[in-house]
Parts: sequence; structure tokens; C-alpha cells
Amino acid sequence: MYSKLVASAPAKTNGSPVGELSGRSALAGLPEQDPLNIDVAFVYSPTGRSSQRLMQNGATLQTGDHYKIVIMPDKDCYMYLFQVDSAGRLYMLFPLDDLGITATNPVGDGEPYFLPGAEDSFILDEQTGLEKIFLLASHQKDPVVEQLRGYFSGNTAPDLRKKAEEKLGVYLYSKQRVTETSPGEPLVLSDQTSVTASKIESLNSSRVYEFSFQHK
Repeated sequence: MYSKLVASAPAKTNGSPVGELSGRSALAGLPEQDPLNIDVAFVYSPTGRSSQRLMQNGATLQTGDHYKIVIMPDKDCYMYLFQVDSAGRLYMLFPLDDLGITATNPVGDGEPYFLPGAEDSFILDEQTGLEKIFLLASHQKDPVVEQLRGYFSGNTAPDLRKKAEEKLGVYLYSKQRVTETSPGEPLVLSDQTSVTASKIESLNSSRVYEFSFQHK
């Protein structure tokens, strides 16, 4: 998984037991709106180097490498980003106050979002293995994720956090997973490097984008 390069005070935790949370999305009863197209670029810097490189799906990174995610939706939407490490631990990357990320939902169309920040990065820790990143986006707030996200702050009891991870993992894996992309728009990074994003097409509340890389 990652070490946090930036951090803020822990967010408050929802006090209700995880077992009382609904596992069924209220979005299921709502009519589908126009699908979302989202440009995304996964960028990394090898240990000891300042240059930023585009990361391809299935790439291999090393412990200590820095990485960030750049996302640009084509419509205003609610976006959620998660990472699952080789031990099966699930982490919420966006939105989450603990990481010091100032952007929050809803995100605006045509505007690039740098996670954790334009000048900041996640750093891979000592937990090696397959890492997966999931991107979920829809026109409305996702009620299941919104109910569970409070348990991913730093002051949550370990047993409640584990239950929340399990529920959210089941919810994510119940959706249709998308891995194919098409060429997207060019994005300019903080060091003025230009990278071509990948365009995720036709995302909606029943589909989730999956990106993976090997951590060695």
C-alpha cells in the first residue's frame, strides 16, 4: 500500500455500528442518466528521481516510488477512489479528509484533479504485491459509499474499520468492472511534463473502473 506524504487531523467517525448500514445502493431505483467519460492518468516517479512518468495498467513499481492520480471528468459528478493492497486491505483515496486533499465532491467537468495534490504524491510502503485502484463515478451521491466513508478516518476502531472494508469490498466487486480505455486528453503535470490521459468511457452507477500494478 502507500505511505501518506500529506496528512491532516483525522475526520470524525460515524458512530453507528457498521452492521446497521445498508448494503444495497439506493441508486438502483433511480433512472440512469447520461454515462460519464473520465480522463485519468496514473503518474509515478521512481525512487530517487524527480521525473514523472506515465504508468500503464499492469506496470511494476518499487517500494519507495512516488505516484499520483490525475482525473478529469467530462460532466459534474460524484467520484470515489479506492485502493486494495495485496493483503486485501481496502483504503479510500478520495474523498478523505485524512489525506489532506482539499478537493471534494461533486467534482467539476473539464477540470483536472490531482490526487493527493499537484505537488504531493503517495509513496509505496513495504507491503508488496498486487495493488488495485478502483474508480467509481455517478451523477448522484452513492449512498452506500457515503454511509461507509466515515469509518476510513484515522480514529476508527479497528474492528469497525475492518467491517466497513468488507462491506465496501463486496459492494465494489458486485459491479461490472471496466479495464479498457481509449486515448484521452493531454494533461500537464506540475513539472510541466505533458502526458496523454486514458479515457474511461460510459461509467455509471453500475460500473467501476479497475487499474492494477505490481508493487515489488
